[in-house]
Amino acid sequence: MESEVPGLVRGLTASGSSITSLNNIPGIHLGPRIVVAVLGLNKVPTSSPPPLPSGVQEATIVVAGFTGNSSQEVTWQSVWTRGGARRAVLLTPSTDDELPVVVASVLNQGNHHRRGTCAA
Repeated sequence: MESEVPGLVRGLTASGSSITSLNNIPGIHLGPRIVVAVLGLNKVPTSSPPPLPSGVQEATIVVAGFTGNSSQEVTWQSVWTRGGARRAVLLTPSTDDELPVVVASVLNQGNHHRRGTCAA
């Protein structure tokens, strides 16, 4: 089975570009309410995670379909949080149904921006 790690990295990088673009729009303040959901991880080796591109730092990264063991899960979470992710959540095939709850919890976080302080 051919690895799709390069595709995962390209997808994360593209997500980072989109996040950067959104954050540069005057009046848009995403704050901690950024989620990057990775779906269909079945062809990505779970032995070690790819490096986290800079554009998705400060985002919560949610991976659905993670098939690695608990040690590999800890490694992915550790590498990505040390790499700048706000949080790394790895859902296994048996917990994938929690994806909407995880995403909603991030999106419903308050935006701690005070009205009238925007430079835009």
